Amino acid sequence: MHYFLGEEFLAQGGWRIPFLVGCLVVPFLFIIRKGLEESPEFSNTKHCTRKLSEMIKNAILNLRLMLIGIAMVMTTTTFYYFITVYTPTYAKNILHFSSVQSFGVTVMVAFSNLFWLLVSGYVSDRIGRKKALVFSSVLGLLTSYPALLLLINHLNFPVLVGVELWLSMIYAVYNGTMAVALSEIVPKELKAIGFSFAYSVAVAIFGSLTPAVSTYFIALSNNPAIPGIWLSFVAFCSFIAVLLAYRKVA
Repeated sequence: MHYFLGEEFLAQGGWRIPFLVGCLVVPFLFIIRKGLEESPEFSNTKHCTRKLSEMIKNAILNLRLMLIGIAMVMTTTTFYYFITVYTPTYAKNILHFSSVQSFGVTVMVAFSNLFWLLVSGYVSDRIGRKKALVFSSVLGLLTSYPALLLLINHLNFPVLVGVELWLSMIYAVYNGTMAVALSEIVPKELKAIGFSFAYSVAVAIFGSLTPAVSTYFIALSNNPAIPGIWLSFVAFCSFIAVLLAYRKVA
């Protein structure tokens, strides 16, 4: 749309069109939900917590697990916001690529995410959640800053694509496993509020702040690769969280 309709049209309200197109998925969500059967874990539960006070009490009693869950989600949301939400701004305003290149690389990232999410889910079913999460979080910890430094030192579009696809792979391999792992480690009486609270807090604090944090530290350090340090930091936090979450699991 940016290429064919122009930046002015999008700025005046054309940006809403992709959101409207995205709404086409809503009927399919209702169809899928209508056909879903409740899991045996919940069907066999004699007491179902419906009172908000009970859910909050369960959340407080499992506060340690909730904090671990938030830390586990940190890598997912931070990497996602960097490679999708922040990349067009980062590539255009910081690295001075064209608008088409800046938006184009996010399209490539989207297809990469789809591919690696499926691969991650398949592989983690076979080797275990912990191994997949440790592998991807360590990869994020060790390679995020070097990857962005490589981009800064070799500033051209193929390298931009390569670095973004690399970060996309780390994100999707981690997220494709983490989403399932988090639901598995949360007790059944805490499934809904535990999963949603951990995910929402991590997104609100770490994910949504990633563009602002990245921009701030770039201005402060005059180093366009500095967001890689932020990505490495959250990957480290998630790595520790994974070890804590699976400490009692062989």
